[in-house]
Amino acid sequence: MMSRAASLIAFARKEHGSAAVEFGIIALVFTTMLMASIDFARLGWELNQAKTAARIGARVAVVNPMVADWMAGDNFNSAAGVAGNGSPVPIADVPVITCVGTSATSATCVASDGNASHGAANNAAFATIFSKMRAFDGEIQPANVSIEYRHVGLGIVGDPYGHAVEPLVTVTLRNLPFRLGSLAPFGGGSFTLPSMTSSYTGEDLG
Repeated sequence: MMSRAASLIAFARKEHGSAAVEFGIIALVFTTMLMASIDFARLGWELNQAKTAARIGARVAVVNPMVADWMAGDNFNSAAGVAGNGSPVPIADVPVITCVGTSATSATCVASDGNASHGAANNAAFATIFSKMRAFDGEIQPANVSIEYRHVGLGIVGDPYGHAVEPLVTVTLRNLPFRLGSLAPFGGGSFTLPSMTSSYTGEDLG
C-alpha cells in the first residue's frame, strides 16, 4: 500500500489539467493587455471629446447672452463716468464671475468680490450652452461645466452695439470620470480626466 508521502509525491507529478490552468492564466493576461490597449485608445478619444466640447461651449457662450446676468446689465456708469461718454470700464471695478451648472437648465454664479448681488444667473443662457455641449458629449453633467467671465478691458460705456464690458469667456470641463475596462476582472477602476479649458473674447455676446 502506497504511503501518504508517496501518494502526495505522485499527485504532485501528475500533469492532468495543467494545460487548462496554463491557458487560463495566459488568457487572463492576454485579455487584460487587450483591454488596456482599448482603454488607452478610449482615453485619447475621451480627451479629444472633452477638449472639443469645451471649445464648442466657449463658442456658443460668446454669441449668446451672458450667464453672469449682473455683468450683462451694463451697470457701470458710476465707475466709468457719464453714460455714453465712450470710457472703458476700469478692470478693477468688475469682479470675475464664475458660473457652475446645477442642472441642465440652471447655474449658480459667484463673484470674486463676494457680493451676492453680482451672482445673479441667466439660467436660459446656461441651458443653451450646456445643451450644445451635451449634444456633442453625452457624458457631460451640469456640474462638470464652469463658465468664467473676466473683464480684460474690452468694451466702452454707452456702446450701442455691444456691452460696456466685453469679457474674456472661459469654459472649463472638469471632473469628468474615465472608467477602466482593463480592471473589470479585478473589480473595476476609474480616474478623473484633466480639466479642459477654452477661452474667447465676448465681442459678439448677445
